[in-house]
Amino acid sequence: MGGPFSVKAIHDYIDNLRDSIIEYYGAINEIKAQIRSADKMPVEPEAMYLYKRCKSMGIPLVAGGVMDQPHIWLIEWNVIENQITMMESLPSLNGDANGK
Repeated sequence: MGGPFSVKAIHDYIDNLRDSIIEYYGAINEIKAQIRSADKMPVEPEAMYLYKRCKSMGIPLVAGGVMDQPHIWLIEWNVIENQITMMESLPSLNGDANGK
């Protein structure tokens, strides 16, 4: 029941995406705080990379697969945008370790 792309699979994918974005920005913050070496930087999540590219060009990404349906990638984009906005609003990510 539910097939290969069930609601649970989509929720798991979105949760993993959110976690990978948090990990990515956490690594950036650790590098800026000189806690982590830049050579141990995780790769930017592919969905986030595509989101940034499409957003910068003003075009949507639509293809024919089940995981590429608008209602799914809009949720994906919402997760990415929310995480980017939250992470980039943190003072430590803006180069000010004292929060000023």
